[in-house]
Amino acid sequence: MARLWEHRVSLHVGTSTIAFDGIDVLPDTLRIIFDGEKTASPEPNNVYVQVYNLSKESIKRIGQYEGMIATVRGAYLDNCSFFGEQYNIGAIPIIFRFDVSRVETDKNLNGDIVTMIEGAEGQIAYYNAYMNKAIAPNTSMEDIFKSVLGLIPYAANEGTTFVGTQKDATGKSVDRGTSIDPAVMDYITTKIGSAKSTRLSKATAIYSVKEIHGVTMHGFTRDILSNICERHDLTWFNDAGTIYVVGIDDSLDVDILEVTPSNGLIGLPKKLESGVIEWNMKIRPEIKPWTNHEIKNVTVDPDLNGTYKIGKIDITGDTHGAAWDMRIAGAVL
Repeated sequence: MARLWEHRVSLHVGTSTIAFDGIDVLPDTLRIIFDGEKTASPEPNNVYVQVYNLSKESIKRIGQYEGMIATVRGAYLDNCSFFGEQYNIGAIPIIFRFDVSRVETDKNLNGDIVTMIEGAEGQIAYYNAYMNKAIAPNTSMEDIFKSVLGLIPYAANEGTTFVGTQKDATGKSVDRGTSIDPAVMDYITTKIGSAKSTRLSKATAIYSVKEIHGVTMHGFTRDILSNICERHDLTWFNDAGTIYVVGIDDSLDVDILEVTPSNGLIGLPKKLESGVIEWNMKIRPEIKPWTNHEIKNVTVDPDLNGTYKIGKIDITGDTHGAAWDMRIAGAVL
């Protein structure tokens, strides 16, 4: 098992996920503090990062932050891989990938130069992607979903995987590091088989798995995607640069993690009047919204043991401090 007190963090900021025109803070170097939230909602989740004592050149490079993408990666030392003596950064799990909306630098009371980088996951696409497309008669719902997802904005590869792109001023594609969960289209196909939403039974009393008469889809892509998801009892959200589509009453198909006091659970879970369970634990990037995980081995109050569906996660980390925590809210299954 990974040592829960030995963790490593890297930060990349640039005009694309692979560009070297911003900053790269490698593990074991500068102090990084990060804080952000994750929810199963289409609205972008906010992220805040502080970097200590960047060089003047680095601060200048990210001063023109419009359109820049920031990626925070983190893992336990035992889970890191290396190229010789260098960290294999690409193998460290992504905790946050967000579009930068503000960068400010100031000196704190200890004399450190602190650069604050703020933004939200997927916000450029969320607020700017627009769709104006005629859907031909008899187009399947699978193809309509694919068209909408492909304009959020994404460029389609062969098959059903999409890669997030944006054009720069010269018309060159920029990799914004956004992808569609590979399981999405197969999952959508199975949900379309059950056709209409139980919550919209009257509005969808007459339903076809094809758009029989054709339609023009016009408006913000986020709204169009939300509308067709609602029609099928689905929701969608962006987590660390990956777009997920999942049933409101379903959960993402991932391995259930057993959370115990010996592998990261901090203190006792707390049951709220609403029935929601809240608990603190060490950061595990594989825990995402709308996934199921099990709390075990709580002996003080065994009724708190059980499997929970994750609704919200707040994450805080500090490479030079004690903070390396997830505050999780989940509903009992």
